Amino acid sequence: MKYQSYYHKYLGYDGSEMAFSEQRDKPLNRSYYYRVIATQIDGKDFYSVSSNLRSFDVKDTIKESFEHMRDKYEYRCFYRMGLESYKRTQVNLSRVYTYDDLDKFDSQKRAHVIQSYKDILDQGRRFVVTVSGENVAYGMISDIDFGGGNIVVYVKPEHRNKGYAKMLVSSCVDWCLDHDILPVYLVDKDNLPSIRLAKSLGFASFSTEHVLSE
Repeated sequence: MKYQSYYHKYLGYDGSEMAFSEQRDKPLNRSYYYRVIATQIDGKDFYSVSSNLRSFDVKDTIKESFEHMRDKYEYRCFYRMGLESYKRTQVNLSRVYTYDDLDKFDSQKRAHVIQSYKDILDQGRRFVVTVSGENVAYGMISDIDFGGGNIVVYVKPEHRNKGYAKMLVSSCVDWCLDHDILPVYLVDKDNLPSIRLAKSLGFASFSTEHVLSE
């Protein structure tokens, strides 16, 4: 799969060393702002910067460029992974998460979930694994930008290492492929179990990102 066009648009890449992008002021998964993303394109450092950080100054290295901002923002390093050859899981217990799953919530929480995830629920891009009547693991395509769909997964701690995350990622990939969306898996470089999971389904890293987040 070709990710270059999606990625250049996502970063606001225009061939220069740095570009201001409104995308950096849009929360990922409704929670995380990545105000600066530094990566390499064609062997050269490139910075995608929030439109609100007009004073950002590019230094000789990424470390030097980020140094004076670490007191305000959290530094993180991610692998952005794309699908190279899909290895669909053979057993999948996940299903689409629907409005019926909200019936167990009180009216206030139900209204909050609907307000936050209405588009996701309407499009059927949230999935769940249910065990003995309990929803124990969730996955969804949280954001779709420039033809790329960001896949996120959460498994309750007591139900981890049972294959549920892999099932959910596979369901998210299926949804993306059915809707002509590029599956994107963003993972912390130190999250080795999640990296192994992604690779087992055919994902490979196409970019290392140094991020200032809040």
